[in-house]
Amino acid sequence: MVTLLSHSPVRYAPVMDVKTLLLEQKAALDSITRVEWGLSAEVDTWIDTIERLDPRSTFFRYPNPWESQMDAPKAVMTEAAEEEIVEQMKQNPEKKQFVLLLENDEREVTRSYYYAGSALAEFSRVLKEAADHFYGLHTAPRVEVCHGA
Repeated sequence: MVTLLSHSPVRYAPVMDVKTLLLEQKAALDSITRVEWGLSAEVDTWIDTIERLDPRSTFFRYPNPWESQMDAPKAVMTEAAEEEIVEQMKQNPEKKQFVLLLENDEREVTRSYYYAGSALAEFSRVLKEAADHFYGLHTAPRVEVCHGA
């Protein structure tokens, strides 16, 4: 019950987690045979990975101009000394290299970066799989139980 414009406390219905809801309503949901109602076996692993890498859900929101090292793991380019990048290129001359060199007005290299691959590949994969799974889990009751409402 929610009472507006009152000093009495607001009371909400208790929130039930998805696993409990699916277990408690298993018989009713199983009667709808076109949908697999269970959670994927990987859900707990996905959630653990997301909570470990982004415990405050702020990872992708904002850059931190005061602590640029905090944003370094998000970047696809890695800063390195120019000599280090040249050495990497010599070790594997057949491989395509993506390099960014920043110069000053005297054409001296001041900063250098190379593409080391996506540091967030695993995190991105987990986020996509979890989002796809929960999107389907959200859509299924709307379509099958509520007939699209």
